[in-house]
Amino acid sequence: MVPFLRKNAAYVGWVIVIFFGATLLSSSFFLGGNTEQKEPISEIDVKNAIALVDGVPLDARRFQTYYNQFVSQVDFNKTGGRISPEVMEMILYNAAMKAIQDMAILDHAEANNIVTSKHEIKQAIQGAIIQYGLKNKRELKKKLKEVKMPFSKFREEIKQNIIIQKHTKQLQDFVVVTDQDVDNLYVKAKVRHILVKATHLEEYDRELMAQQLYALLQKELSFEDAVLKYSEDPQTRESGGHLGWIQYGQVLSEIEEVAFGLAIKQISRPIKTAYGYHIIQVLDRQELPKPKTIDYDVIRKQLIDQKKKTVIAALLQPLIGQDKIKFQWPLLKAHHAKKNGDITTAETAYQLLISQQPFSTVPHYLLCNLYLMSDQVKQATKELEKAQVKIDIDATQAFPELYIVAAEIYQKNKNIKAMNTAYDTAFKLAEGTHLMALNELKRHFQKNKDSRRLKKVKSAISILEKQHKAAAEAKKKELEAQLAKEAGLTEDENIQDI
Repeated sequence: MVPFLRKNAAYVGWVIVIFFGATLLSSSFFLGGNTEQKEPISEIDVKNAIALVDGVPLDARRFQTYYNQFVSQVDFNKTGGRISPEVMEMILYNAAMKAIQDMAILDHAEANNIVTSKHEIKQAIQGAIIQYGLKNKRELKKKLKEVKMPFSKFREEIKQNIIIQKHTKQLQDFVVVTDQDVDNLYVKAKVRHILVKATHLEEYDRELMAQQLYALLQKELSFEDAVLKYSEDPQTRESGGHLGWIQYGQVLSEIEEVAFGLAIKQISRPIKTAYGYHIIQVLDRQELPKPKTIDYDVIRKQLIDQKKKTVIAALLQPLIGQDKIKFQWPLLKAHHAKKNGDITTAETAYQLLISQQPFSTVPHYLLCNLYLMSDQVKQATKELEKAQVKIDIDATQAFPELYIVAAEIYQKNKNIKAMNTAYDTAFKLAEGTHLMALNELKRHFQKNKDSRRLKKVKSAISILEKQHKAAAEAKKKELEAQLAKEAGLTEDENIQDI
């Protein structure tokens, strides 16, 4: 049975969360809402959902699995035993997107009649029983009952995961990379585009609208005017539709094909992507420095690995392009808005988080960062003052990253005394525990040419790094001793003789 577990670990691994850490998110500062999907979907389910994907609540169990997975990769020895707000925000967002991607794969699999057999499901369940350290199916059902999960639901989740793994492999098996693809790595193209979404229209009408726009561009309409009047890409409309200089692997494959194949100054016919219809113009193309010898086999393998990831990620594009993903948790909504340059929505989401967590300084910190990013120093200063009031009430609400941001705000306000005080406070909070915060302080002191504080923080970093190295070596020795004990060896026996 061990070979089976090795072969099918992906099928059963994610459902481990049912028994380990299943309530992790429920007590988290950032989170709230249901951790169990109900059938059929009710109004309460929709209201409390992490996110809605084309109106369907995100699978909370699958989301939590990815959350646990990403958290397990954090080196808490370097973070003072905690996760910084920015990293937590990113972890939650990535976990949500991975869960949404799974939903997209399942939908695509269903559309392509991808199924799994009863035998595969039975094997996976048996693998889960062994992995849980249980004796039989009866014990599994008992364990599931303890966490209020019907066996039918458990079986369905196993089935879904098998389909996801199977369909992912099928999609990736079709990935092909040619020598021309390798050559395209050494070319860059300067591109601009017009995006026609027209989501209020039917597919046929959207295509017709794009074709009519293309016809106008062949006659009296300039590309610049067309961008301003018709493009629905808010990130490029004001800059004339410019995507800048692009290289292979940086944009959608459909745009990529045009960028490296279209004649310079020529305007493409409308091309369809998950985001809508694009009309492309290549303004320039330049060759990049090329090695004297190119190992096509090695590079081709690297590109294949890259494309295997993008071919799965591409299933998300229709959801993103048609705005079918609606994040409901404030932290996720804020992060998604920031990624899309929507500062106003992000600000509103953080304000909602503040109202939900009135005693915490974390939302204020995140909002400070947002204001600094958009050069709203006055608003950042006000938010910092609110955070300080809460720290005065509860000193445990202080953390080094907050004071690093505070120092930046004071510096912009030309309050050097307050800036230095903030840096000193950040150092005190980070010293001896928080390697990442110390390294961030090091960067600031180097930038400000603060030699005195730089020397101090370098010393603190050196001490922590030595401690971490010693702890790692001690842990290694402890593991070796444990392995030796399990193998029936005495302390005098040589481990290498096993």
